[in-house]
Amino acid sequence: VQIDSVIANGDGTSTAWMSIESRSGRSRIGMASVDPDGFFEATWGATFEGGDSKFEKDGVSHPVVFKDGDAWRMLYAGTRSGKQSVGSATSEDGITWSSNGQVFKPSSDNWDSISVVPNSVVELDNGDWRMWYSGFDGGRWRIGSATSSNGTSWVRDNAVRGYQFPIGEP
Repeated sequence: VQIDSVIANGDGTSTAWMSIESRSGRSRIGMASVDPDGFFEATWGATFEGGDSKFEKDGVSHPVVFKDGDAWRMLYAGTRSGKQSVGSATSEDGITWSSNGQVFKPSSDNWDSISVVPNSVVELDNGDWRMWYSGFDGGRWRIGSATSSNGTSWVRDNAVRGYQFPIGEP
């Protein structure tokens, strides 16, 4: 189990979304309530197992959940044959999700050519979204950034191209 995303509910509690793995090894996304003392009450079983897209046929993981007005949005990693791409899902309640499919793919020949995995999303002053993501080229994971005006069409930020921390840093 890996906790990937936590949102405060405004009443001292929080909701957490996490990557969980079934006995068969297929990853999926679960959810838990967190009480004011930090104790988890898990909603076991998958909250989201992905859609019918080929890019996520081997599982879903790394949920990044955020509010967009009254709606909930989630970016997540879909896995197929060991490679990951970013998918999108929406929800009215943060519990039941509908997949919107693949929204961000690895590049064709760059530092993020094998896998891309979402890490966080922030809303910019102009109302657009910035996604920070990890990219993998087969040798190293690096950090990148992409922006979107609608949460489904993402454009790589050329100013942030595969920042790589020196070994042992930070």
